[in-house]
Amino acid sequence: MTLLNRLQTINKKLALSVIWSIVVLSWLITGGILLFGVSKNALIILVTIAAVLTETGFWLTALLLGVAIVNARRAVLTKVKALITGRVFSADK
Repeated sequence: MTLLNRLQTINKKLALSVIWSIVVLSWLITGGILLFGVSKNALIILVTIAAVLTETGFWLTALLLGVAIVNARRAVLTKVKALITGRVFSADK
Protein backbone atom coordinates (compact mmCIF):
# COMPACT_ATOMS: atom_id res chain seq x y z
CA MET A 1 0.00 0.00 0.00
CA THR A 2 1.49 3.33 -0.98
CA LEU A 3 1.84 6.28 1.35
CA LEU A 4 -0.92 8.15 -0.49
CA ASN A 5 -3.35 5.24 -0.09
CA ARG A 6 -2.53 4.94 3.62
CA LEU A 7 -3.11 8.66 4.13
CA GLN A 8 -6.48 8.40 2.41
CA THR A 9 -7.69 5.73 4.83
CA ILE A 10 -6.67 7.59 8.01
CA ASN A 11 -9.44 9.20 10.01
CA LYS A 12 -8.21 12.77 9.54
CA LYS A 13 -10.19 14.32 12.41
CA LEU A 14 -8.85 11.77 14.85
CA ALA A 15 -5.29 12.11 13.56
CA LEU A 16 -5.40 15.91 13.74
CA SER A 17 -6.91 15.79 17.22
CA VAL A 18 -4.11 13.54 18.44
CA ILE A 19 -1.39 15.63 16.76
CA TRP A 20 -2.61 18.94 18.16
CA SER A 21 -3.37 17.46 21.59
CA ILE A 22 0.28 16.45 21.82
CA VAL A 23 1.36 19.95 20.77
CA VAL A 24 -0.89 21.67 23.32
CA LEU A 25 0.18 19.23 26.02
CA SER A 26 3.85 19.94 25.31
CA TRP A 27 3.29 23.69 25.73
CA LEU A 28 1.24 23.15 28.90
CA ILE A 29 4.02 21.01 30.37
CA THR A 30 6.56 23.67 29.39
CA GLY A 31 4.46 26.36 31.11
CA GLY A 32 3.99 24.18 34.17
CA ILE A 33 7.70 23.48 34.44
CA LEU A 34 8.36 27.22 34.07
CA LEU A 35 6.34 27.81 37.25
CA PHE A 36 8.68 25.50 39.20
CA GLY A 37 11.67 27.70 38.42
CA VAL A 38 13.90 25.27 36.57
CA SER A 39 17.30 26.27 35.22
CA LYS A 40 17.64 28.30 32.06
CA ASN A 41 19.23 25.37 30.18
CA ALA A 42 16.34 23.04 31.04
CA LEU A 43 13.82 25.67 29.98
CA ILE A 44 15.59 26.18 26.65
CA ILE A 45 15.48 22.44 26.02
CA LEU A 46 11.76 22.23 26.90
CA VAL A 47 10.85 25.19 24.69
CA THR A 48 12.90 23.72 21.84
CA ILE A 49 11.10 20.39 22.14
CA ALA A 50 7.70 22.12 22.22
CA ALA A 51 8.63 24.25 19.20
CA VAL A 52 9.78 21.21 17.21
CA LEU A 53 6.55 19.40 18.09
CA THR A 54 4.57 22.44 16.95
CA GLU A 55 6.44 22.59 13.64
CA THR A 56 5.91 18.85 13.18
CA GLY A 57 2.20 19.38 13.86
CA PHE A 58 2.01 22.00 11.14
CA TRP A 59 3.76 19.75 8.62
CA LEU A 60 1.61 16.73 9.45
CA THR A 61 -1.53 18.85 9.19
CA ALA A 62 -0.43 20.09 5.78
CA LEU A 63 0.32 16.52 4.74
CA LEU A 64 -3.08 15.20 5.84
CA LEU A 65 -5.08 18.09 4.42
CA GLY A 66 -2.94 18.17 1.30
CA VAL A 67 -4.10 14.67 0.42
CA ALA A 68 -7.71 15.85 0.71
CA ILE A 69 -6.96 18.79 -1.57
CA VAL A 70 -5.35 16.49 -4.14
CA ASN A 71 -8.40 14.20 -4.05
CA ALA A 72 -10.80 17.14 -4.45
CA ARG A 73 -8.77 18.47 -7.37
CA ARG A 74 -8.81 15.03 -8.99
CA ALA A 75 -12.61 14.84 -8.63
CA VAL A 76 -13.07 18.30 -10.19
CA LEU A 77 -10.77 17.46 -13.10
CA THR A 78 -12.64 14.19 -13.67
CA LYS A 79 -15.96 16.05 -13.87
CA VAL A 80 -14.52 18.66 -16.24
CA LYS A 81 -12.99 15.95 -18.41
CA ALA A 82 -16.33 14.09 -18.50
CA LEU A 83 -18.12 17.28 -19.56
CA ILE A 84 -15.60 17.97 -22.31
CA THR A 85 -15.54 14.42 -23.68
CA GLY A 86 -19.31 13.97 -23.31
CA ARG A 87 -19.03 10.89 -21.15
CA VAL A 88 -21.49 10.37 -18.32
CA PHE A 89 -19.91 11.09 -14.96
CA SER A 90 -20.30 8.44 -12.28
CA ALA A 91 -20.21 9.60 -8.66
CA ASP A 92 -18.90 6.18 -7.61
CA LYS A 93 -15.48 6.73 -9.15
